Amino acid sequence: MSLNASGCREQWYRLEPEEAAQALLAECTRAIQNNESRRSEALCFASLFEGCELTSFDERGYVHDNDQVFRDLDVPVIRNTCRSIVQTGLSKMTAQDSPLPQFMSNGGDWSTRTKAVRLDRLVCAEYGQPQGPFSNLHELFRHGANLAMAATGSFGARS
Repeated sequence: MSLNASGCREQWYRLEPEEAAQALLAECTRAIQNNESRRSEALCFASLFEGCELTSFDERGYVHDNDQVFRDLDVPVIRNTCRSIVQTGLSKMTAQDSPLPQFMSNGGDWSTRTKAVRLDRLVCAEYGQPQGPFSNLHELFRHGANLAMAATGSFGARS
């Protein structure tokens, strides 16, 4: 992979097909190495959330016979406060009931009002569509928020 005039690596999708595969693999390997500390920290936070040791993020990663995930704590954990805090934050920030997205026109001309009605119908239809295993977009958002708070310790929403 070559460098351009400003010293940056060329994008893999702009290279010849033979070089593109190697460049993409190198970029993926570099991303995995750069994010290793984040992954370890996320596993630590997720272990605290679940109350048992996690060795990976798939279903085989749960080590149910090791619940010593709380450092410097010699007594058994009866109530997982970490999980409780995350679930409380999740319910306060994302609510159980799905919000209704809406386009409105207040005092616009006829074409603007018509456009608002049509956009409203489009967004409501899209919002209510199943998103993979989730019943709608809001349920997907709640799941993502839960993962973010449990595995990274933070969550932010922007509009």
